[in-house]
Amino acid sequence: MTDSDAALLKYVARVLGDLRRRYRLDGLHWPPELESLRLLVASEGLARPILDFDADPGDCLAMTYEEAARKLAVSSRTVRRLVASGELPRVEIGGCSRIATADLEAFAEGLRRERSA
Repeated sequence: MTDSDAALLKYVARVLGDLRRRYRLDGLHWPPELESLRLLVASEGLARPILDFDADPGDCLAMTYEEAARKLAVSSRTVRRLVASGELPRVEIGGCSRIATADLEAFAEGLRRERSA
């Protein structure tokens, strides 16, 4: 990798970080596609590592059952029942069961559509 490639990746990492902060400050949802790009740039080892321990679960691509329950304002037991019934899909990440943020949003949108129909 050339020096100009490294400089470009550092610039892209900085711009994505700034944009993500602006999204959060404005109360906007950070798109999963941009988060994937941000992680890809950081994984090149040229940008500073991303250690965002206080990340908003809305910024993550997947969340725990407890985080999903908080977003839906239900118990984690209810989320487990929704997963067991197949109403809410789960993903396995390194042997850990998680709920994809996009799946949770699609589930909630489906509830809104049912209610308005």
